[in-house]
Amino acid sequence: MGCGGKDDKKKNNKGAGGRAHVKGDVLPGRAELPSQRKHIGSLNPMPATPELWLEEKRQRDEQEAGVPPHLWLIHGKLYDLTGFMDKHPGGPEWLEFVRGMDCTLEFETHHLDDAKVQRLLAKYYVRDADPDRIRRVQAFTFKYDGFYKTFKRRALPVIRQHGGTHGGRKMELASAFAILVWTLSYTATCITGSLFLAALSGVFLLAMFGVGHNYFHQRNHPFRYAMDLTFAGHHQWRISHAISHHGHANLDIDIELSQLEPLSTFLRSQPRFGPWIYLAAVPYYLVAAPIDIARTWIGLITGAASRRPEQIIRIAQLVILMACQGPLWGLLLFDVMHTFGALGLFVASFPVHRTEYAWSDGCQSVDPDKPDFGEHIVAVSHDYGLDLGLLGQIFLAGSFNNHIIHHLLPTLDLSKQRLLLPLLDDLCAEFKLRRHKRSFLELFGSYVRAMHVTKEQGLKYHPDGHQHAGRNGASHKKTN
Repeated sequence: MGCGGKDDKKKNNKGAGGRAHVKGDVLPGRAELPSQRKHIGSLNPMPATPELWLEEKRQRDEQEAGVPPHLWLIHGKLYDLTGFMDKHPGGPEWLEFVRGMDCTLEFETHHLDDAKVQRLLAKYYVRDADPDRIRRVQAFTFKYDGFYKTFKRRALPVIRQHGGTHGGRKMELASAFAILVWTLSYTATCITGSLFLAALSGVFLLAMFGVGHNYFHQRNHPFRYAMDLTFAGHHQWRISHAISHHGHANLDIDIELSQLEPLSTFLRSQPRFGPWIYLAAVPYYLVAAPIDIARTWIGLITGAASRRPEQIIRIAQLVILMACQGPLWGLLLFDVMHTFGALGLFVASFPVHRTEYAWSDGCQSVDPDKPDFGEHIVAVSHDYGLDLGLLGQIFLAGSFNNHIIHHLLPTLDLSKQRLLLPLLDDLCAEFKLRRHKRSFLELFGSYVRAMHVTKEQGLKYHPDGHQHAGRNGASHKKTN
């Protein structure tokens, strides 16, 4: 089945965002979040901030679905959670992020016990929203007998039996060990001024990302600040990753895709490039981390980014290196460390969504209904299928090993994802879905090939004996 090739474009009446328009089921994407890709036409290396994405998403939901800026839209009903924010177990920040938006996705994926949270939510009900308008901003369904809700119901007793979604002492000890390893390597870099040790510290930054990534998805925990040791900041990534990417993986409004355009375009709905893309993309990846850090610091100076205490962490890294090894050599050590850290993250994370096997915006749709959210996740995500153990998942995979489970239940601790793998396999078989579990080399090779496609050729989806069903994200339906 073609995904964004010439034949598909002739068949489908594409609107903004490259998606086939069906009345009452339109998510134009980039047309409604205009600042998301302003950097592309001018080749500006500073893409829009996550805060700007969030603001434009609010504006989109207010204009299209009529969501008042002081209320929360969940499953077609409007709630006033203002009085609950300080009581929210995950902290008020999560609710503040999605105020004035349709946050059905966040509500579903961040709460495993549906009956419990629904009883609490009823206390804050205001009124029903217009059902015809809210369809314009919703990409997925959450039907009781659908894949996702069934998965949650069956996962609940398993997770309860093992003490809940949090990781507990075992995960905390593993995380503390990882932080200690990075701290020792960074200290050695400061003392010796060795470029090799700076690069090694960068390699260990993948583990810092893994620890921070695991904890920033959960209720506030000190270990979430491990991510602030990397080029990424946990506060901004709670927006760009936990809300934008997790809620709209491989859709047109997934900011993690737009921030890399035009040098790395993985959406089938967007123009493709020939082999010269490698000449442009590789140098870009080498400077991506310093650029992202510079963007944050420029945003702090100009007021475009919110000032937060943890932002001092990366500044302190640079200042200490400069104090120990001099301004220029300290700056070089800082750049080398974060360049290797970013490369490790790119290598570990990109193949789990951006391959020939993954559905993306622009793939042909065959199902007239909105797809089930869980089926969409199975279609756009891959697992490495490696038995790495907990420390291996942190140091080698950066927490990306069991990625389908992570997207289905992002608040589930890394140490407990493996508990649900048998359930996931059984449910995929029951719903006739294909779970992509491939070797790292196979996925990385597919990711590299996916970059090398001409604009005229488009990117063809490799169904592997299956077909994609659904619109705006879909399931990997077996045809036999």
